Amino acid sequence: MCAARTKYDKLFTLFDEFSAAIAGINDPSVQQFCAAWISSKKVYAEAIESGVRKSTITAGMEQGLREMPVIFMQLNDVQRTEVMNALRAAVVDNFPEFYEKDALLLASIIRRAKIRNEREYYLVRYRIDELEGRPEGVGELGSLYQLVEKFES
Repeated sequence: MCAARTKYDKLFTLFDEFSAAIAGINDPSVQQFCAAWISSKKVYAEAIESGVRKSTITAGMEQGLREMPVIFMQLNDVQRTEVMNALRAAVVDNFPEFYEKDALLLASIIRRAKIRNEREYYLVRYRIDELEGRPEGVGELGSLYQLVEKFES
């Protein structure tokens, strides 16, 4: 019987897989991210060794995961699609419940037609990044763009 993986373990593996999947993309922001992840792994290990709780690190990693679409927003369409697909695959493989919770929250945001805070804003931005360039997302994109525009104004 294998031990249950903690949220920290899931996120750590997710970021490891994601970083490895995008490492070959020739873009400074991608390379910077990959280098930062290597550095972060060492910092996390040292922090845990010195008594920092994994849950503290996990909260930061989860927020970082939500901000990925913004970090890679400036990539060209092909690169952004490759990065977002790699991210989605890493999440689905390692932390699928992340998307389940977010899907419920996104549905709630759309129903109320209002973004309330920064977390919700990044969730909507993430969904926009997922849909851009996909013909099946055209209808949903319009309403998501309106939500973002209303929140930013």
